[in-house]
Amino acid sequence: MHTAYKYRLYPTAEQEIQLKQICGSTRWLWNYMLDLNKNKYAVEKKFVFVFEMHKLLPGLKTQHDWLKNSPSQSLQAKCADLDTAFKSVKKSHFGFPRFKSKNRSRDSFRIPQTNNHIKISDKKISIPKIGAINWQYHRSISGVVKSITVSCDVDQWYVSVLCASADIDPASLVRDKAIGLDLGLTDFAITSDGQKYPSPKFLKKSSKRLIKKQRALSKKAKGSKNRNKARIRLARAHRQVRNQRANWLHQLSHSLVKKYDVICVEDLKTKDLMSRKKKTKNLSKAIADQGWGMFLNMIRYKSERAGKAFAQIDQYLASTKTCATCKEQRNMTLADRVHVCYNPKCADYLVEKDRDTNAANNILFWGLMLVDGSRFTTNTPGTGEINACGDTFVPDSQASWHQEVSAKQEAACPLGQR
Repeated sequence: MHTAYKYRLYPTAEQEIQLKQICGSTRWLWNYMLDLNKNKYAVEKKFVFVFEMHKLLPGLKTQHDWLKNSPSQSLQAKCADLDTAFKSVKKSHFGFPRFKSKNRSRDSFRIPQTNNHIKISDKKISIPKIGAINWQYHRSISGVVKSITVSCDVDQWYVSVLCASADIDPASLVRDKAIGLDLGLTDFAITSDGQKYPSPKFLKKSSKRLIKKQRALSKKAKGSKNRNKARIRLARAHRQVRNQRANWLHQLSHSLVKKYDVICVEDLKTKDLMSRKKKTKNLSKAIADQGWGMFLNMIRYKSERAGKAFAQIDQYLASTKTCATCKEQRNMTLADRVHVCYNPKCADYLVEKDRDTNAANNILFWGLMLVDGSRFTTNTPGTGEINACGDTFVPDSQASWHQEVSAKQEAACPLGQR
């Protein structure tokens, strides 16, 4: 299991210049190797892979002396990252990776094999070619350090320390509580037990301030120092919104993982929902402000770290349109905020239920089926076999509930009449 710890760096003016030089060197090396691969592929239909890139590094250092000011491990890691990008592009058929721009790309570099190169203390971290840099060591590191990544966020520097630790055996933990989550816009998350978490909408609340700073930036002359200052002020405002959202999502995901043993969610494709071809294209800004993808990623890795079960159902399952009791579907629009089942054989016939709570209960029901892989096969429509965290069972306290729901559905609407 890998865990990353992120810390704030406080470099001196001289060290900050060195950090920017290393970022520029690795960015130049990426563009050089990418151009080399493009030219070779155009002629020979072949690529220059990572070992061949490493062999070219000594010659490049002879031609360009400023490359010697960068740690050799960071240059080798950048070649490995480009090789990984080529392999993923070859599978996805999306074309060549993009060149890194000084103005658009985020400055960063990675140093692997840190056992002999990185020295860590409570007040400083030692980086090759730079020396000891002050940092805010706010929490201790557990595990074996594998690599560090230094990055710049506007005018602040951070270091992310990647550590490897022993895996947690999920079968040894007791699982008693399960929850289904339905994500929305008005309420960020709705649980299967009816609890709602209102959406904070940080971007919307800060829109006036961002518009004012964006307008001030547009009025500055291009290339002037005042324009650069206005750009930094705007970037800081966006960073504040981003940090507020991330902090809130971290708190919510931590509380859910700590409280529940099995978390079932829907596999949302945010890019598809924000597409111009979708009916939700007018909600693109609101969807982007939610941070659903970041939240699901947090739930996933925190569940794995804590040994909890995490299941994602298929996004095409009609969780909102389906009755949570008899599983009969009905047509609904975004304007319909109440779900009513019109099946006379359903136990909840003509009962008004909150549509989001109804969807969360469906997500919980299908998610428990995913956790318990033995209850269905991969041929089941709309589902796939997923054993979250290696689980192949339903918690004992949930088994009786699962049987009661199945019996209730069978009594309300027999399988042959569905």
